[in-house]
Order: sequence, then C-alpha cells, then structure tokens
Amino acid sequence: MSLFYEVRTYGCQMNVHDSERIAGLLESAGYAKAEGQEADLVVFNTCAVRENADNKMERSGIANDLLYCVQVLLKRVPGALALAVTIMGTILAAMTGIIGASVTMMTALALPTMMKQGYSHALACGTIAASGTLGIL
Repeated sequence: MSLFYEVRTYGCQMNVHDSERIAGLLESAGYAKAEGQEADLVVFNTCAVRENADNKMERSGIANDLLYCVQVLLKRVPGALALAVTIMGTILAAMTGIIGASVTMMTALALPTMMKQGYSHALACGTIAASGTLGIL
C-alpha cells in the first residue's frame, strides 16, 4: 500500500522551487503524489524571507558532518538518529531564524538516511518538522 502526499505552495517563485524539491524527496522516500486521492501527508510551504546560512551549510558539507558527529555521540542511545536530527534541526532553525529553510534542509539531509535505517515515514517526517519548530523556542 502506497502512502500519498500533497504539497501546497503559497508564496513566491522560490517556494515553487522548494516545493518541487520537497516533492522529489518525498517520492524518493516512497511516497506517491496524491492525484484525486486523499493524501496521507500534506505539506504547506509558505513564503518567508530567505537566508543564505542554510544553503552555505548544505553546500559546504558542514551540515552532513554535524549530523554525523551528533549521531556518533549518541550511538549508544536508542533512536540516536532521530535525536541527532532533532538536535541539529533545532540548532539550524535557531541559527537561521527561518523554520521553513531549516526543515527543507533537514529533509534533504536526514530523510533519506532515516528511511535507509528503517524509520517509519511518519516518525521521520514528524521528527524533522518538530526539530524546526523547536528552534523558535
């Protein structure tokens, strides 16, 4: 049984690009686009002022290295990858000040890894979304 997604885009041209990227990541994680069907996952992508910090971290590889280091530090803890994603997502959201940018970057970095390690779709997506939200606290 396939899981279906829907991405709703509100905002500027960059949001359309981000939505296409999110859709691609969801499809690579096993989701299918909900066309005329009820979606199991709905993503609302809204406009926000964009910062370059998340892009620089992603391109330089620092974000991958940070995720790996946190995961290694927590390797003896059950759910180490989910905890590492939560910690890193919270830091990135607080650093950039933009939850959407942080969640988009964490989705690109962490979702494929979480799927490969056997995390459920719901837990992986929920962990990534929650990590960005924690950054505003």
